Amino acid sequence: MNRDDQERGINSVENQEQNESVTNEEGIITLQKALADEKNRSNEYLNQLKYLQADIENLRKSTKKELDITVQRANESLISKLLVVLDDMELALKSTLEIENYRHLKSGFQLILEKMQHILEKEGLVRIDSLGKQFDPTCHEAADQILREDQPNGLIIEEIKPGYFFKGKIMRSSLVTVARNPSEIP
Repeated sequence: MNRDDQERGINSVENQEQNESVTNEEGIITLQKALADEKNRSNEYLNQLKYLQADIENLRKSTKKELDITVQRANESLISKLLVVLDDMELALKSTLEIENYRHLKSGFQLILEKMQHILEKEGLVRIDSLGKQFDPTCHEAADQILREDQPNGLIIEEIKPGYFFKGKIMRSSLVTVARNPSEIP
């Protein structure tokens, strides 16, 4: 082998090594780019997943709140219907006070009334305490005013129909008779 052939062989080997080095560097750069692209895509998917999880949690909370409101409205409707029965029971009980022979009937009505009141109280119904209190238009409705010099103006002297709160919200105002003291009227 002559010198030219040897130099060509050496140059050829060096060129091959350079070409392989360049090819390896290009391959590494290509792989690094692909890895970076995959990392970016992975981060995008992770962010999308986090947003979807938050959306699902918000939907769950919203659905629960709507369900609670629906249940409360259904309870309000039921309580409203039962108030009519409660009123009738109280009226029947008052009418039996005049007839002495109906003591057993009276005690039966009293027992039923107490049971119903207990059930309604457990569901969140609270009777408005009106008799002997000062008139409050937010929870009382005046059906009548009676002139009374022995009572302060605006004092409730008779409860015609009781009012109720249901879970903190006024269900029905108390229907009352209010004292009107002529000496206190301006």
